Amino acid sequence: MMKIDTKNYYTILNVSQEATEDEIKKAFYKLVRIYTNEQHHEEYQLIREAYNALSNSEQRRAYDEQIIHEDINILLNEADRLLENEQTANAIVKIKQALAINPKHLNARKLLAQGYMRNGQFEQAIQVLKDLQSDIPNDVGILISLMDAYIELQRYKDAANYAEQALSLEPTNDFLVMDLARIYSIDNRIKDIFTLFKNHLKDPIVLRNLPIIIMMWDYAMYYNYENKVKQAEDKLQHLAIENRDDVIIGIIRHVEDHSEKWFGFRHAIQFVKNLNNYGNPDFAQWTSNMQQYVTDDIYYFGDIDYGDFAIKHGGKPSKNTPPKQVKMQETFSQQIPVKQEQHTYQSSPVSAQVREVAFRGSVFWAILFGIIFAVSTESIGLGVIVALVWYFLAGYIKNIFSFLIGCGCLLIIATLVIGVIINIFS
Repeated sequence: MMKIDTKNYYTILNVSQEATEDEIKKAFYKLVRIYTNEQHHEEYQLIREAYNALSNSEQRRAYDEQIIHEDINILLNEADRLLENEQTANAIVKIKQALAINPKHLNARKLLAQGYMRNGQFEQAIQVLKDLQSDIPNDVGILISLMDAYIELQRYKDAANYAEQALSLEPTNDFLVMDLARIYSIDNRIKDIFTLFKNHLKDPIVLRNLPIIIMMWDYAMYYNYENKVKQAEDKLQHLAIENRDDVIIGIIRHVEDHSEKWFGFRHAIQFVKNLNNYGNPDFAQWTSNMQQYVTDDIYYFGDIDYGDFAIKHGGKPSKNTPPKQVKMQETFSQQIPVKQEQHTYQSSPVSAQVREVAFRGSVFWAILFGIIFAVSTESIGLGVIVALVWYFLAGYIKNIFSFLIGCGCLLIIATLVIGVIINIFS
């Protein structure tokens, strides 16, 4: 006799899932005559268990739902695996198979929207997400997904609408605030940006608000709102009273993520320099290196966004710069007063986070030197090594060259002086 090794009750009784009560009963009696309790106890118990479950209408309904749930889970797990392997089209097929079993399955519908988004089918994703929203209108995740889909379609008013709905449900969600501010900026809704910041940044200001304050500061400088710049800096200085290292590191990270061709970049460096009045050497090294980096970069490439050529930090704008921007640049080249108590520097583990960037070089020069060495030596590997060495150790290399040049100059001067002395006394 064959051993029954399945736990599917319909398979055990050898009937279909649509079998009637009579068909189930006949199948049961046929099997128990073959698999008797005395000779095939284990098989008999399975047959009896299957018959008891399927002969009771309520138990059978619950069992059918369990089977459906398991089948859907298998399909959705497979779809997840395919999405992770970027086989999006195949994943969508699996999800649709799951939805054919249960068209209202929430997780399957959410996964289908995700699949459409990854496949660039944004209109289809929006349709699925809107159907979901009608069933669960206060789901923030669905609203954010709708926002993302409309951003991809460059329909920014619709994107802002769903972002606003999500923010009304989670008013303390800083990431939503930043997403909405970016949408307003793209859609040129400048007043809405600062209204959003004003409503969100209410006293007491806490460290969690730092990214929002820096973003407000960024936009205020970009759109030339001097009063907003001051408001943001007041908030940063207030936070810095008890969280100075965190504030400085937050600004440093923001600066390094943005273009050095924008004059706000230089202003931010100066602001960090003034905040670091207690002499953290890592922050001091960073501001020194970044100011030199900006000076070098602008000397070679000019201040492209604003028509300034070879303008240094604290220099004068060119004649081509619009009057309002001239005023802003002259303002930003001045020392920034910082309201704070004097502190004595003590080494902080937080400061170590900026050490690795304090001596980095320009990406442009790293790539350029790498290409030059690769071409001249006909070795791509050597070019890559040179580029990496320059990028990570440019500050050290510059210091070494400066030292050697200084020594050379002193040697030349000493030689000349000795020569003059010999001529005088000879």
